[in-house]
Amino acid sequence: EGLIKTLNQLEDGKANYKETGVAYYQPLLVLISDGFPNGSARLLQDAIERIHQQVSARKLSIFAIYVGNEKDKPKALPYLKLIAGADHVFEMGSVNMMAFFEHLSQSVSKQAMSTPGENASYYDDPALAKSALEEMLKGAINEKDFTKNGKILNHR
Repeated sequence: EGLIKTLNQLEDGKANYKETGVAYYQPLLVLISDGFPNGSARLLQDAIERIHQQVSARKLSIFAIYVGNEKDKPKALPYLKLIAGADHVFEMGSVNMMAFFEHLSQSVSKQAMSTPGENASYYDDPALAKSALEEMLKGAINEKDFTKNGKILNHR
């Protein structure tokens, strides 16, 4: 139920941006979860289908961060992998949450301070930014290596 509501809010937000002439970029959905669904199987399936359609159409990026315990992990991770894809599921201990949310905050702040029609991208190359963010989540690079004044640094 929460995923459906979130997807609806993302679509409403994009529609509002279009109406007001504000440029927007591919949304990033960060799912932080214990991995277990809390609604009906049908709603979960609907959400998964919508997410996969939007990811395939390059209208959405998604990362899932598992925050459950070791005992539940074997049962919980398959749900997150269904939702976000196996390559986009991370465990809480392997993610530098402070750096990750600092990055998101800076990106959102720049977008919020923009004026209609202005290019408010935090990065010159959003595809490179997404790739670097994935590497930061995997622990391959850290926040210091990640950006300086909105530029990707030391990215392999």
